[in-house]
Amino acid sequence: MSTKQKILDWHDDIIYAKKHTFKSLLDEKDKNSQKVTNAFEKLKTVDAESSEFSIYSEQIDRLNQRNKELESKYQTDMKKKFKEFHRKYENIYTMMVNGTIDEETLTHVLNMYDRVENGHIDKKAGMNQGMDFMTQKYKLPKDFFNRDAV
Repeated sequence: MSTKQKILDWHDDIIYAKKHTFKSLLDEKDKNSQKVTNAFEKLKTVDAESSEFSIYSEQIDRLNQRNKELESKYQTDMKKKFKEFHRKYENIYTMMVNGTIDEETLTHVLNMYDRVENGHIDKKAGMNQGMDFMTQKYKLPKDFFNRDAV
């Protein structure tokens, strides 16, 4: 199996894990985050010297602490579940787990990687095609990337 296919398979597995295995944990984290937002909005409306202010502040602190615990558990459990992927491709793993790379971009990057590895294009051409892809996808100005730095 090619590197590209392995990574795409892991991508699918991570999406599945987020939707099923870790759903309740991630749902709780999302609910806590919304509660923090709500408490913060209320906090902004009360006098800093009032007892309500300290109640909301304490609530925010508790919820933030719980979110840190949930995030730590999520990260630890995901690393255990995807140990090999994390070890071999830590940066890609991190982007997938944290949701900072979408499937279209990942596929494009892996296609460019394959083309470079198989000698169809050189690294500079791969980087330029990647910058072209991002420029089109995100409607960036054509001079957004410094191509001379590549």
